[in-house]
Amino acid sequence: MGDTNNYNKVDRDGNVTGGHVEGIGLEIMWQDGPVVDGVRNGAFVDDVLAAALQRLEAYEESRLSCFENQHAITKIQEAMQWLDSCRRGRESRGVQGTYEH
Repeated sequence: MGDTNNYNKVDRDGNVTGGHVEGIGLEIMWQDGPVVDGVRNGAFVDDVLAAALQRLEAYEESRLSCFENQHAITKIQEAMQWLDSCRRGRESRGVQGTYEH
């Protein structure tokens, strides 16, 4: 994925604001800036993790079930929990949807 079509946009203050990732069978336009009035313009990391989780869970329900897939599922779920913890913390501090810490 070292392709020049893959990039992260950064604003003048150094905040990551959007970007694009391509791979075989994959194209992601990242959310560009905060969600305004509930309207999203791209994917969040959470969305990509949820898609990967869904696929691995499908493997686990098939003949492709294996320890490695189960372990990957656990790690993706952990990553999603950490991102959710970050979101809840930002909400409780009143900075969700901003570039404030």
